[in-house]
Amino acid sequence: AGASPYSGLFYLTIFSAALSFGLVNSLALATMATIGHAGVVWLHMAEVSGSLLPDSSEISLWQALREAPDDAFFPEFLYALTFYLTAFVAGYFSERLRSRDRQLADTSRELSRVRLQADEIIRRLTTGLLTVGSNGQIILFNEAAESILGLSEAEVKGRDFRDVFTGAQAEFGRELQLVL
Repeated sequence: AGASPYSGLFYLTIFSAALSFGLVNSLALATMATIGHAGVVWLHMAEVSGSLLPDSSEISLWQALREAPDDAFFPEFLYALTFYLTAFVAGYFSERLRSRDRQLADTSRELSRVRLQADEIIRRLTTGLLTVGSNGQIILFNEAAESILGLSEAEVKGRDFRDVFTGAQAEFGRELQLVL
Protein backbone atom coordinates (compact mmCIF):
# COMPACT_ATOMS: atom_id res chain seq x y z
CA ALA A 1 0.00 0.00 0.00
CA GLY A 2 2.94 2.37 0.68
CA ALA A 3 4.95 1.70 -2.48
CA SER A 4 5.35 4.40 -5.08
CA PRO A 5 6.73 3.89 -8.58
CA TYR A 6 8.42 7.29 -8.21
CA SER A 7 10.49 6.46 -5.10
CA GLY A 8 13.68 6.28 -7.15
CA LEU A 9 13.19 9.89 -8.23
CA PHE A 10 13.08 10.97 -4.59
CA TYR A 11 16.41 9.22 -3.93
CA LEU A 12 17.95 10.72 -7.05
CA THR A 13 16.80 14.20 -6.03
CA ILE A 14 18.22 13.80 -2.52
CA PHE A 15 21.52 12.49 -3.89
CA SER A 16 21.76 15.36 -6.40
CA ALA A 17 21.01 17.91 -3.67
CA ALA A 18 23.76 16.43 -1.51
CA LEU A 19 26.29 16.78 -4.32
CA SER A 20 25.18 20.29 -5.20
CA PHE A 21 24.31 21.84 -1.85
CA GLY A 22 25.99 19.78 0.89
CA LEU A 23 24.85 17.95 3.99
CA VAL A 24 22.51 20.43 5.67
CA ASN A 25 20.51 21.19 2.54
CA SER A 26 20.30 17.52 1.59
CA LEU A 27 18.79 16.77 5.01
CA ALA A 28 16.25 19.55 4.44
CA LEU A 29 15.43 18.05 1.07
CA ALA A 30 15.06 14.63 2.69
CA THR A 31 12.38 16.16 4.93
CA MET A 32 10.59 17.57 1.90
CA ALA A 33 10.96 14.24 0.08
CA THR A 34 9.46 12.38 3.05
CA ILE A 35 6.48 14.73 3.13
CA GLY A 36 6.11 14.61 -0.65
CA HIS A 37 6.36 10.84 -0.82
CA ALA A 38 3.80 10.45 1.98
CA GLY A 39 1.54 12.85 0.11
CA VAL A 40 1.84 10.86 -3.12
CA VAL A 41 1.04 7.63 -1.28
CA TRP A 42 -1.83 9.29 0.60
CA LEU A 43 -3.31 10.57 -2.68
CA HIS A 44 -2.92 7.11 -4.19
CA MET A 45 -4.69 5.52 -1.21
CA ALA A 46 -7.42 8.17 -1.42
CA GLU A 47 -7.87 7.42 -5.12
CA VAL A 48 -8.26 3.72 -4.34
CA SER A 49 -10.64 4.29 -1.39
CA GLY A 50 -12.51 7.17 -3.05
CA SER A 51 -11.99 9.67 -0.22
CA LEU A 52 -9.17 11.88 1.06
CA LEU A 53 -10.47 11.93 4.65
CA PRO A 54 -12.30 9.37 6.76
CA ASP A 55 -16.08 9.16 6.33
CA SER A 56 -16.89 10.53 9.76
CA SER A 57 -16.29 14.26 10.15
CA GLU A 58 -15.91 13.65 13.89
CA ILE A 59 -12.57 11.85 13.40
CA SER A 60 -9.55 14.14 13.18
CA LEU A 61 -6.76 13.65 10.67
CA TRP A 62 -4.42 12.66 13.51
CA GLN A 63 -6.86 9.95 14.66
CA ALA A 64 -7.17 8.74 11.09
CA LEU A 65 -3.39 8.47 10.84
CA ARG A 66 -3.17 6.61 14.14
CA GLU A 67 -5.86 4.20 13.03
CA ALA A 68 -4.28 3.63 9.62
CA PRO A 69 -3.23 0.04 9.04
CA ASP A 70 0.39 -0.90 9.71
CA ASP A 71 0.92 -1.81 6.09
CA ALA A 72 0.40 1.87 5.25
CA PHE A 73 2.54 3.35 8.04
CA PHE A 74 5.66 1.17 8.16
CA PRO A 75 6.60 1.39 4.48
CA GLU A 76 6.42 5.19 4.74
CA PHE A 77 8.49 5.07 7.90
CA LEU A 78 11.12 2.97 6.10
CA TYR A 79 11.10 5.34 3.14
CA ALA A 80 11.63 8.27 5.51
CA LEU A 81 14.55 6.49 7.18
CA THR A 82 16.18 5.64 3.87
CA PHE A 83 15.61 9.18 2.56
CA TYR A 84 17.45 10.58 5.59
CA LEU A 85 20.15 7.93 5.40
CA THR A 86 20.71 8.70 1.71
CA ALA A 87 20.85 12.43 2.48
CA PHE A 88 23.28 11.96 5.35
CA VAL A 89 25.67 9.59 3.58
CA ALA A 90 25.67 11.49 0.27
CA GLY A 91 25.93 14.85 2.07
CA TYR A 92 28.78 13.63 4.27
CA PHE A 93 30.78 12.37 1.30
CA SER A 94 30.00 15.53 -0.64
CA GLU A 95 31.37 17.66 2.21
CA ARG A 96 34.48 15.47 2.42
CA LEU A 97 34.98 15.79 -1.33
CA ARG A 98 34.67 19.58 -1.15
CA SER A 99 37.14 19.68 1.73
CA ARG A 100 39.66 17.55 -0.17
CA ASP A 101 39.19 19.69 -3.25
CA ARG A 102 40.00 22.84 -1.24
CA GLN A 103 43.05 21.14 0.29
CA LEU A 104 44.25 20.04 -3.14
CA ALA A 105 43.83 23.55 -4.55
CA ASP A 106 45.75 25.06 -1.61
CA THR A 107 48.53 22.48 -1.96
CA SER A 108 48.72 23.07 -5.69
CA ARG A 109 49.08 26.84 -5.19
CA GLU A 110 51.79 26.29 -2.59
CA LEU A 111 53.63 23.86 -4.86
CA SER A 112 53.53 26.37 -7.73
CA ARG A 113 54.88 29.09 -5.45
CA VAL A 114 57.74 26.88 -4.21
CA ARG A 115 58.53 25.73 -7.75
CA LEU A 116 58.78 29.33 -8.94
CA GLN A 117 61.11 30.17 -6.06
CA ALA A 118 63.29 27.10 -6.72
CA ASP A 119 63.44 27.85 -10.46
CA GLU A 120 64.49 31.42 -9.74
CA ILE A 121 67.23 30.25 -7.34
CA ILE A 122 68.55 27.74 -9.88
CA ARG A 123 68.55 30.30 -12.68
CA ARG A 124 70.51 32.81 -10.55
CA LEU A 125 73.24 30.36 -9.44
CA THR A 126 76.71 31.57 -10.32
CA THR A 127 77.69 27.99 -11.19
CA GLY A 128 76.60 26.66 -14.55
CA LEU A 129 73.79 24.15 -14.23
CA LEU A 130 72.54 21.91 -17.00
CA THR A 131 69.95 19.17 -16.47
CA VAL A 132 69.26 16.46 -19.00
CA GLY A 133 66.29 14.08 -18.97
CA SER A 134 66.58 10.31 -19.36
CA ASN A 135 65.82 10.68 -23.08
CA GLY A 136 68.72 13.12 -23.57
CA GLN A 137 66.57 16.24 -23.77
CA ILE A 138 67.94 19.36 -22.10
CA ILE A 139 65.50 20.38 -19.37
CA LEU A 140 67.28 23.25 -17.63
CA PHE A 141 70.07 25.57 -18.72
CA ASN A 142 70.72 28.39 -16.25
CA GLU A 143 72.24 31.83 -16.87
CA ALA A 144 75.72 30.79 -15.73
CA ALA A 145 75.65 27.83 -18.16
CA GLU A 146 74.66 30.26 -20.91
CA SER A 147 77.69 32.47 -20.26
CA ILE A 148 80.11 29.52 -19.80
CA LEU A 149 79.04 27.62 -22.93
CA GLY A 150 78.08 30.62 -25.08
CA LEU A 151 74.58 29.28 -25.83
CA SER A 152 71.19 30.64 -24.81
CA GLU A 153 68.57 28.65 -22.96
CA ALA A 154 66.13 29.29 -25.80
CA GLU A 155 68.55 27.61 -28.24
CA VAL A 156 69.07 24.44 -26.22
CA LYS A 157 66.04 23.81 -23.99
CA GLY A 158 64.01 20.83 -25.18
CA ARG A 159 66.65 19.68 -27.68
CA ASP A 160 68.74 16.52 -27.47
CA PHE A 161 72.13 17.34 -25.94
CA ARG A 162 73.90 15.24 -28.63
CA ASP A 163 72.54 17.62 -31.28
CA VAL A 164 73.46 20.74 -29.29
CA PHE A 165 77.02 19.97 -28.25
CA THR A 166 78.79 19.49 -31.58
CA GLY A 167 81.77 21.13 -33.20
CA ALA A 168 83.86 23.00 -30.61
CA GLN A 169 81.73 21.57 -27.80
CA ALA A 170 81.77 17.96 -29.04
CA GLU A 171 84.16 16.91 -26.25
CA PHE A 172 81.72 18.31 -23.67
CA GLY A 173 78.92 16.32 -25.37
CA ARG A 174 80.96 13.10 -25.17
CA GLU A 175 81.77 13.68 -21.48
CA LEU A 176 78.12 14.34 -20.79
CA GLN A 177 77.20 11.11 -22.58
CA LEU A 178 79.60 9.16 -20.31
CA VAL A 179 78.05 10.65 -17.18
CA LEU A 180 74.53 9.76 -18.27
